[in-house]
Amino acid sequence: MKITPRHNTSPEEIAAQERFRHDHVTLLRLVKELTAADRPEALAAASETLSETLVAHFREEEGEFGIFKQVERARPEFEPRIAGLKAQHRELLGMVQYLGKLASAEDGSIEATLEARDRLLAKLRSHEATETRLVTDSVYQDLGVGD
Repeated sequence: MKITPRHNTSPEEIAAQERFRHDHVTLLRLVKELTAADRPEALAAASETLSETLVAHFREEEGEFGIFKQVERARPEFEPRIAGLKAQHRELLGMVQYLGKLASAEDGSIEATLEARDRLLAKLRSHEATETRLVTDSVYQDLGVGD
């Protein structure tokens, strides 16, 4: 599915929007893999792949043509919300890296590792919902009907 550009959307922004959508499909698959992982080896592998993908995805979102810059240009008043999402990016990366360390530890507790996984998954879901609201709010316009 292609994104229909606004009249003032640059080709770079359109390409970034397509990558954003593609990244989210990939991330959904990786989250499913992490959710299904219940052994230290599988948890370590899933967290490593997720970490690498998140680093690239967050760099894209925060880049010059990324979704955050596009929202900020259209709705400068959303800058505090964008700053909060960027802070969550750092937190999420720390959480996934911590999970990888727990899963790779020789003497690690599987229960503690699974708890860390579940906290990460909950934070990822919350982040995704907040990000979706930001994007939706940025394109919403009050048409003034029904008021």
